[in-house]
Amino acid sequence: MCLLVRKISRAKWESAAKGAEISADAITGCLRTSDNNLSVWRIEDDSAVEDAILAIVSNSQHPDTIYVALLHEREVLASGFQLDAKLGATPVERLRDTHCDICGLTYGSLGLIAGLIVNSIQQNEVKRFNRKSILDLLKNAIDAGDVQMEELQERMKLELKKTFPGAQSQS
Repeated sequence: MCLLVRKISRAKWESAAKGAEISADAITGCLRTSDNNLSVWRIEDDSAVEDAILAIVSNSQHPDTIYVALLHEREVLASGFQLDAKLGATPVERLRDTHCDICGLTYGSLGLIAGLIVNSIQQNEVKRFNRKSILDLLKNAIDAGDVQMEELQERMKLELKKTFPGAQSQS
């Protein structure tokens, strides 16, 4: 059962998860598209969610708490969407090919994706990663040689060095 992972701002979806209409802020803030495509990370199952988180946060400026919605790939495909594998923007080379786009989105179909996100919240298929868990994940990835400190954003490097004095890339 493959899952598609999308970073969201959970607070923007809370009222919709309780039955209210989906807010414009949820759509425009969390479902920003490029060329009518929505970027997601594909994992085999929820045991690999940390890989998707690593792909996302290793290209982030700050280790701020994030939420990700887990969308069932079969539900996305059954809703008529196409997936297009694209190399992801992450310094973690082994994860670049786990990125894909949900393609050809329109005004109407974006609402279907929003509905899938609401369903994931209602089914408790949203994961939270706080600052500490993000920094630990990055530190472990550096120690394992999955990412080099130099490849991270400047602010992220500063946060890692402050939290783990002496943290360096593996050569």
